[in-house]
Amino acid sequence: GGGGGGGGAAASAWRGARPGGAALLHLQRDALRSLAFSSSAPLSLPAFEALRTSAAWAPVLRAKGFLRFAECGSYWLTLQMCGPRLEVTATRHRPGSGSGGGGGG
Repeated sequence: GGGGGGGGAAASAWRGARPGGAALLHLQRDALRSLAFSSSAPLSLPAFEALRTSAAWAPVLRAKGFLRFAECGSYWLTLQMCGPRLEVTATRHRPGSGSGGGGGG
């Protein structure tokens, strides 16, 4: 089982997520939601892990995004989760080599 609450702003954003734009009828009928999160600052790895292992994350079926954590220095992570499968790929970022970074979900 996952830990308690926590997660700060990311957890608050997650709890308050609403389908964006013109929500598709099947999303409402199937009770599915979509969430987009963006941050120009690196995220906290302990706070993200607290959120990912919490009860708030339990209903997540799929997650995909590009993440940058303060604790990971120049490495940016690509996260792909589908059901129980979680894949994280680290890429070393070279300043000036293009855009990237913030949170994605």
